[in-house]
Amino acid sequence: MGDLREIRRACARIVATLDPPRPWELTSFVEYVSREIRRQPIHLTGRQLPPGVTSFWFHVPGRGDWIVYEERSVPQHQLHLVLHEIGHMLLGHPGVDPRVLADPTLAPQYGGRQEHEAELLAGAILNRFGPSAGGDPVADDLARAMETFDPSWEATPMFARYFSAALLLGVVTAAVDLWRNPSRRSGARVSRMLTVALGAAAMLLLTPDVYGAIDRSSGVDNLARLLSNSTTVAACAAIQIMILYWVTPPARVGRAVLVRLAVLAGAVAAMAVAFAVTPTAENNGNWQADNTARHGISVYLAIYFGYLAWTAVQIIQFVPRYARLAHLVHIKIGLWFFVAFGWTGMIYNGTGLITAVADDLGATGLPAALVPVYLTGLGLSIVSLILSVVVPILGIAWVKSHRAYQCCRLRPFWAALTGAHPEILLETPARRFAYNIGCIFAREHQALYRRTTEIRDVYLSLRPWMDAGVQAAAERQADAAGLSGRRRAAAVEAAVVKAALHAKVSGYAPTGTGDVQPGGEDMPSEVAWLLRVAAEFSGPVAAQVLDGLRRDGTADRPTPTQGQELPA
Repeated sequence: MGDLREIRRACARIVATLDPPRPWELTSFVEYVSREIRRQPIHLTGRQLPPGVTSFWFHVPGRGDWIVYEERSVPQHQLHLVLHEIGHMLLGHPGVDPRVLADPTLAPQYGGRQEHEAELLAGAILNRFGPSAGGDPVADDLARAMETFDPSWEATPMFARYFSAALLLGVVTAAVDLWRNPSRRSGARVSRMLTVALGAAAMLLLTPDVYGAIDRSSGVDNLARLLSNSTTVAACAAIQIMILYWVTPPARVGRAVLVRLAVLAGAVAAMAVAFAVTPTAENNGNWQADNTARHGISVYLAIYFGYLAWTAVQIIQFVPRYARLAHLVHIKIGLWFFVAFGWTGMIYNGTGLITAVADDLGATGLPAALVPVYLTGLGLSIVSLILSVVVPILGIAWVKSHRAYQCCRLRPFWAALTGAHPEILLETPARRFAYNIGCIFAREHQALYRRTTEIRDVYLSLRPWMDAGVQAAAERQADAAGLSGRRRAAAVEAAVVKAALHAKVSGYAPTGTGDVQPGGEDMPSEVAWLLRVAAEFSGPVAAQVLDGLRRDGTADRPTPTQGQELPA
């Protein structure tokens, strides 16, 4: 367990150093590794490899690297095989002897620490950058960052307490997730957590109990107001920094972040000075209205609302481009609600800014006239913000629960195959229970990804025992059962795989005359196909074909390989 955790952390450190082009595409990723890391050509070659060998890589001095993978496997599995070999390169593992291209049987067999490291790194790369690991990475960051809010409105104490507690619980959960998954750490995600934490703290500071306790302990009237507004400004700065990580090239983002932090420090310092030099009225629920006429507080509020409006402008400027690109419906809807939050926030912050300086400009009647607009903007911004948070959360919860459901449905099929091929399993027996329920929690996608990969690994090891006669018998049984289309194809594949598994375990010599369907082009379609096969694996067609083989006995079967160890 300690070794596995150490490997995961090492893989996370490597993933954190990568910056491949977006959107994800395997060819561009390979070109990125070739150009930026290996600094030499990388050639991809598909070959028909012997049983037990799914891929390997080797280096030819002066000519570059070659990655050879099993061309008969499905596209999703081939993607993993290529990333597995790139994982060997990134980890500094030596390549195999170039002579394996002429004789693939010289390639090393599955197993060992280096293979575990490469498997985990391949999964981490695909989970962080891949097309279906977690949706659009930028859109994912945006959707998860929507817990930000403007707490300058007077919230009821009970709502503020429970809402702040819920947000802080979300921060703790996210922090634990990042601690467990170092590869997910990024400046954008840390900024997102800071946004939520600072926003929750700002709201909590406005509750009467906390507000009064701070004023009494400090001896400074309305100090809690200054702390709450300053914390809100800091939360807005976190939003701005988060956006910077999305839209600024990595080489320039550090400098841009320092500029934002300097502006934040200047704004908070100016607010503190304006607050310190201007006595304010007691907090009675209308602090802003009671103090706007005081020149120092009007400056204070102008800085505050101006900073919030600046943040709203950046939301309006940058978020729509990602909302249009998001391919997940709940992410897209949440992003557009976040854009609506920016626009309605502009109404709220704009009227607040005008109200703050109206008395200084001689327009004393303007604040009262703008109250309906101010309250409308406030109400709409709150509703937009809540919807921008709730819709993605519900969508993500549904996606996770659906993946967990798929993972559980695949488990009997996966267990039947890997039970006879324990060398395929990445996890150790001591961690098997946690692995089996892992799809229900934070790593459900990784568990589903590993499950499908291990099923395809077993498929490749069973290929020599897949028999054309069995396939023909399965097709006849499927026709007799009235099956058609994809269900018929899944039933035939399930029967071929089940018979091959029986033949290998029973010790029959391989025939290698059968074949299976090509599978899905991507992760969702691959999972959908394997679920069909899993359902038919225990269905009547596979059962009847296997019963027929058992009734026939060994008369028309190849002679078992008595006393010999079967190839993996």
